[in-house]
Amino acid sequence: MVSTGAPKPTMNSVSSILMHGAATAGNGQPISLILKRQFPALDLIATRHLLCCCKLTPCKCLTGCIRPGGAPVRVNVAQPPAPTADIHLEFTLDKHIDSGKSGIVNSTTLSSLSSPAHAMVPFVVKFAVRKRNKNLLREAWFYDELQSLQGSTIPRCYGYFEGELPEGCTFAPWKTVEDLRGEKNYEELEDKYFDALYGAFNPAYRSTLARFETAACVTVLLLEPLGGPFLEWGMKAAELDKAITQVRIAYRDISQLGVHHGDVRRPNILAVTKSSTSNPSPISGETYPFRIIDFEWAQKSDYSDTMIRSEHEVDLEPIRERILISI
Repeated sequence: MVSTGAPKPTMNSVSSILMHGAATAGNGQPISLILKRQFPALDLIATRHLLCCCKLTPCKCLTGCIRPGGAPVRVNVAQPPAPTADIHLEFTLDKHIDSGKSGIVNSTTLSSLSSPAHAMVPFVVKFAVRKRNKNLLREAWFYDELQSLQGSTIPRCYGYFEGELPEGCTFAPWKTVEDLRGEKNYEELEDKYFDALYGAFNPAYRSTLARFETAACVTVLLLEPLGGPFLEWGMKAAELDKAITQVRIAYRDISQLGVHHGDVRRPNILAVTKSSTSNPSPISGETYPFRIIDFEWAQKSDYSDTMIRSEHEVDLEPIRERILISI
């Protein structure tokens, strides 16, 4: 289809996707969905301004818990010029891989690009669970925020896409998860839920976020495929400590950019596949055999690198203890 020397898709390559095998009409006939590329605004998510124990802004107690200059600015990665013509990606939805409270991951097959200037790469799709689109939009924003770590510390992301499900249609990924759980999410989480805990949506965009509440929206991220949990049950102490050290360093990459992950768990640290290529981290210089995933509960704040790092490490310790108990 394309030469092996063709460049891989980048963050700004694909403008729309045509997805087969995901939806059926009310009469049971399969229908294909078109989703358009969306770019989360730079100021979509507000930086959280946290108070030190001295309760002063800026901090006066010199404990090093607040960055005096505020949260770090986004590190943008130079991208090739955007394609002069729209590039469309066509694929068929394949197997259900995993799901959580807000997201569903599926593999894909039979992919093709409308442009011969780019090579196809393997990818998975992460959908928002029904009525959890704001969560996936937040995660898309953090993939942009942490773009300098894509392909090293976090997965490569090939874009965030939105579309509307025609009335009366069944969306297979939603049905799969709802059948497994025996429940449905009927309402989007209110904005104030995120405001209090994770970082507010910029009020300038709240009217546009209302689209998630008035229509059956399908939102999706295209992501690098990964394997199972990197920290495996039954790992011996020496092997586990070596692996945990690598994971700690990777979380320090994230904390150095002012981001607290918010959901440090074993299933959110996934091994790379044999076909994956990993770049050295631009911060630590390390090449990791895993990626850190799931940023829907992340927050960016003016907490110091040291403070965020310590919170990540506190969250990692119970993982280590549970694995040691499993030996």
